[in-house]
Amino acid sequence: MAEIESNKQKGSSHKFQKLFYIAQIGLRIGTLATSLAAAILTVTNIGTIELIPGFPIVAKYSYEGSFTYLAAANFIAAAFSLLSLIAVAVLGRPGSNPTNYFYFFIGDLLTLSLELSAIGAATAIGLLAKNGNNRIGWPAICGFATKFCNRGMISIVFAYFAMVKLVMLTIISATKSR
Repeated sequence: MAEIESNKQKGSSHKFQKLFYIAQIGLRIGTLATSLAAAILTVTNIGTIELIPGFPIVAKYSYEGSFTYLAAANFIAAAFSLLSLIAVAVLGRPGSNPTNYFYFFIGDLLTLSLELSAIGAATAIGLLAKNGNNRIGWPAICGFATKFCNRGMISIVFAYFAMVKLVMLTIISATKSR
């Protein structure tokens, strides 16, 4: 009877490990896709503003440091996701050494920290562009550069999706490394 219970626990544990492995793969693919989408949307975001007719002003992501930082952070997150996806496929199979997951945890945590700081900076500048700041005389510019602002907002939303996946991966890696 005890042998049957032991076999059930082993089977249940194996199923849980397989589910864990599949979740890791899926989340890493999702992080790769959303961070790459955010980075590409950011670097291809160029708009033209005509405050005075006949005098167009070009708006590019590279004119604002926080958007450059967002693009770089998302490219780094995408690269790390690709590398860690390959590493999980090789090292993360069910029954692997828990020490491997500690390295995934550290990488996920560092990538999450980078992503969070870039998102915070870009969100702050995006809100300032959308709403302005009347107290110090900074007007909102999104009324003049709607396409540029909307594309920037979509890029930030993709970065938030990548960040949520990185939070889940960090929790999974921390749990697995115990």
